[in-house]
Amino acid sequence: MVQLIRKNHLLSASLGAVFLVFFLVLFLFRAPVFDREMKYEITTLTDWSVSVNGRPYADGETVELNSVMIPGMKVGDSCEMRTALPAGDKLPGATLYFHTLQSVVEVFIDGEQVYSYGTRWHEDGRMLKRGLCMVPVPTEYEGREVLIRLTATEPGAFSTLGPVQLGNEADLLTEFLQERRLPMFFGIFLCVFAMLQILWMPYLLLREGASPRPLFGACITMLAGMYILGFYHLFEIFSVYPELSTMVEYLSLYLMPAAICAYIWTLMNGALKRLYRYFVVTDLAMIAMILILHVMSIVHLTAYLTVSYIITALESVPYLFFTRGGIRSRGTQSGVLDRVADRLVYVGFALLAGGAIIDMIFFIRAKFFGGGEATVGIPFISVGSILFTMALTAQYFLYGVSHLRADVTREQLEEKAYTDPLTGLANRIRSEQVMQQLRIGEPFVIISLDMDGLKKVNDALGHAEGDRMLTGFAAALKKCFEGMTLIGRMGGDEFIVIMTGEQCAVLSAKLNELERELFDLNLDERKFSYSVSYGYATNQETHYGRRVRDIYMLADRRMYDMKRRRKQEKEADA
Repeated sequence: MVQLIRKNHLLSASLGAVFLVFFLVLFLFRAPVFDREMKYEITTLTDWSVSVNGRPYADGETVELNSVMIPGMKVGDSCEMRTALPAGDKLPGATLYFHTLQSVVEVFIDGEQVYSYGTRWHEDGRMLKRGLCMVPVPTEYEGREVLIRLTATEPGAFSTLGPVQLGNEADLLTEFLQERRLPMFFGIFLCVFAMLQILWMPYLLLREGASPRPLFGACITMLAGMYILGFYHLFEIFSVYPELSTMVEYLSLYLMPAAICAYIWTLMNGALKRLYRYFVVTDLAMIAMILILHVMSIVHLTAYLTVSYIITALESVPYLFFTRGGIRSRGTQSGVLDRVADRLVYVGFALLAGGAIIDMIFFIRAKFFGGGEATVGIPFISVGSILFTMALTAQYFLYGVSHLRADVTREQLEEKAYTDPLTGLANRIRSEQVMQQLRIGEPFVIISLDMDGLKKVNDALGHAEGDRMLTGFAAALKKCFEGMTLIGRMGGDEFIVIMTGEQCAVLSAKLNELERELFDLNLDERKFSYSVSYGYATNQETHYGRRVRDIYMLADRRMYDMKRRRKQEKEADA
């Protein structure tokens, strides 16, 4: 019980430390002290002439890129944007910065190509990134015309355009990271927290036989963190593989429904449990098919985004509408904690789903009604992921407390069931159980003991004194045979001691110690005298039988032989 309580304190301390660190670092990340003032001015280029597949957009008038709408883009469709670079003070390390959505990108300055991305990859049938482009411009750029050509490589690759900025490369990169400071923190926190959970799982699974639920929760946390980092192109900054962010973004998004369904599967019972097991198998099969088609360059990952949203929404319905967070209905205190834990996850999942819907609405508005889909974020999914992760962690903590109480209760019941209430020794049931666990091929000794004179004390002095005699004798047994495999009371005035392994070597010393202890007790006792008859047998005496029960019966016969001899000696002396 003490060990369980210590584990509960450790779990509470760990949970509190994690959330304390989270909110502390979140506060620091939001603090203005981390804001860096740009060394040079960053300019958003305006007054663009746009053409789509060679046809002027908006009758050839100049427009802001955020207002451009190009619905129904097909593979091979192109969009060209032209404007003049601003005149003024020369900008060191001048760089154009903009986002691309799975398109071949070509940049020209006064008709001379200065940048190209994705041409060879597209010809090889490979998927292009959904990410950022940073294009160095010539030193003498003032007033020169810049042309950016985007050629779609996926159906509906983009329908709106994002802003194009001109600035110093270091300043642009700093601004990029500052704008994504909170998403970067959320993503890194989720990934690190999930990694800590995963590192802890082997101990829980192998040593304590825990449910796989925490493992599925860690997978959800990891996938949410990777999705946030991928969506905001943060892998692209630190990787030489520019498509990595896009790969991570879509794979983590497609894997998350399977992980969530697996987690819900551990909560469910009956038909809903079987349904979510089917969902997990279906999701994993779909992901395997998507990866095969992607690797073979038949259909890329991005083609399944709408299907993934629909499947995820359908899989959420049974959990959200048929459980309402009330999965367990037991009336015990542990059942109450379990219900609270389940409802926390239910609320966390509902918040995550609600955040996803809100972000999807903003994305649809930007994609189909203008605003620049390339720059749309997922703030509500990020916050929802954090809240859902906290709910999963809180659920695991509450389950731990609930099961701790159940373990303590079970331990207390077992202690009552296996303990003699008067002496505190193991009772007959426990003694028989230990004897059944003994192996005849491994060394052990069974000592059968009978406390002399109990009936006389009960008859002459009453049962209260008889009980005092029993508790005194039991205390002597505990003191002399401390640490032995079993010290038990078989009933009445009969006791048993079992010694195994190396304990057998101290048999004679322990019996002599018991005799001395009873002698010392008799020096202070005025109403009765302690005396014991005993017999012992070992499993080495194979000629008496090869069963543990035979060894015990042999020890019992020898105990009665000793009792009979003592009685005869007393009668002879009389």
